[in-house]
Amino acid sequence: KQDLSYPPKHLYLVGLKAEKELRVYAVAKSNRDDDSNEIASSRPKLIHTYEIIAASGEAGPKLKEGDWQVPEGFYKIDSFNPNSLYHLSLRVNYPNQEDKAHAENEKRTKLGGDIMIHGSNASVGCLAMGDDAIEEIYVLVSDVGRENVDVILAPCNLAKAKPKIKMDQQPKWLSTLYKRLTEVLSDLG
Repeated sequence: KQDLSYPPKHLYLVGLKAEKELRVYAVAKSNRDDDSNEIASSRPKLIHTYEIIAASGEAGPKLKEGDWQVPEGFYKIDSFNPNSLYHLSLRVNYPNQEDKAHAENEKRTKLGGDIMIHGSNASVGCLAMGDDAIEEIYVLVSDVGRENVDVILAPCNLAKAKPKIKMDQQPKWLSTLYKRLTEVLSDLG
């Protein structure tokens, strides 16, 4: 429907916690054989919006193991699990280097992990998409290549709304992260 070749060159999986949406944006492959001469990359196009059936926690970052929070920030898919207890799952690379640096500065340990985008309808810090949706997402990510997928997790669509969160009770670095997330979400449209 978006006039893109398959598989696309790049994907953005944008998880919006308040809206309970996983938006999938795709970037078209170049018609040229040599992408190095491409003057400008094509703009990402929204190709599908999936309902997040379950996601635990609230607005705000994941800070420790067992807090049931869905992380917020910029991530990659680091593995596929075709034998998941939740049908199929894509593992998000939480904690990433930025999460680890913040934790080290704040003397936090035990950050947790095993954050997934998966099937089924239950979540403890993950995004549960339902079995039909994860089958589509899983195949799409596999066909594009996980190295060509960016995962953006935000408290809400920061380009259009403010998160329902008391910023004075959050880590100082969160406002900078939210500013970066706002810029990317605005660019995606």
